[in-house]
Amino acid sequence: MQRAGRLHKSAGSWPLSTLCDAVGISLVKGSPELQIDTLSSTAAPVTGALVLLTQKKYIAELSEISGLVCLTSAELADNIKDQLNDPVILVAARPRAAFARIAQMMFPEILPASGIDASAKIHPDAKIDESAHIGAFVVIGRNCQIGAGCSVGAGSVLAEDVHLGARNIIGTHNFLTHLHTGEGLKTASHCSIGKRGFGFEGQGSEAQFLAHLGRVVIGKGCDISAGVTIDRGVLDDTIIGDYVMIDNQCHIAHNVIIGSNAIILGQAGIAGSAVIGRNCILGGQVGVGDHITLADNIVVASKSGVTKDLNKAGTYAGFPAMPAREFWLQMASSRRKNRST
Repeated sequence: MQRAGRLHKSAGSWPLSTLCDAVGISLVKGSPELQIDTLSSTAAPVTGALVLLTQKKYIAELSEISGLVCLTSAELADNIKDQLNDPVILVAARPRAAFARIAQMMFPEILPASGIDASAKIHPDAKIDESAHIGAFVVIGRNCQIGAGCSVGAGSVLAEDVHLGARNIIGTHNFLTHLHTGEGLKTASHCSIGKRGFGFEGQGSEAQFLAHLGRVVIGKGCDISAGVTIDRGVLDDTIIGDYVMIDNQCHIAHNVIIGSNAIILGQAGIAGSAVIGRNCILGGQVGVGDHITLADNIVVASKSGVTKDLNKAGTYAGFPAMPAREFWLQMASSRRKNRST
């Protein structure tokens, strides 16, 4: 089934020269005075719209559209010039990143005006910067501090000891407690951060739950998607570094440490006291066992299970996770054996 495309028109227009200077891209073909105000996908291209074109197979499909403004890589520029009808060509070292920056310029996020909604319930000792926005039916408890330029979405609860750095954007219906953040944190809806973790000794009626006295400490520039849960530490803190991105429905257990620039994809789970190094990427539905350590610059393929320390940078896959090349060789050998029987 052909997907219906959409054309997105911004409120203003930008000369290509301005976009090139702002984003650091090169104009290979076309006039620097040409102004654009629309973005589209390759599914619904129109003359004058900016499209991100990074896969060769789509070039021929666009041959009937004239005057497309194509943001692409240097490798594809000549193909586009030869196959499309009078294209404008912009080249970037990282086209997707450049496209994202242009889209942010053309469609900036509009935050609500500062102020506290009349329906919000604020503890008397809470400190809220006058430039912050507090949405409808928000509850802010004791020992909470809201920094400059923050926005707290409707229905969110900041139960206790929540210190938000400047320009934090908290989505709707979050539950936050015992949380300290740097600047620029963004959370989507229905996140639970700082609750008691799943630490206990024994089972059934004999189970003794451990008191959780630590916090969750999150660095600057992090982005946390919908439905994420992050537990507070038992005695020490659960720590998330700078510029970490966590996808929907992930779980981070108590006393986990995640290094800066890590990316955690959807439905991944990290058990208590695990350490994830800087620049690591965990694929969707990856599981990391408790007290496991991953070195810096490790990639774990989707649906893999990490059951022992991974001490060397590289890509790992499988259960238990092993170097990806070794895993794929084992899988290929297994398939050959199955075909021969």
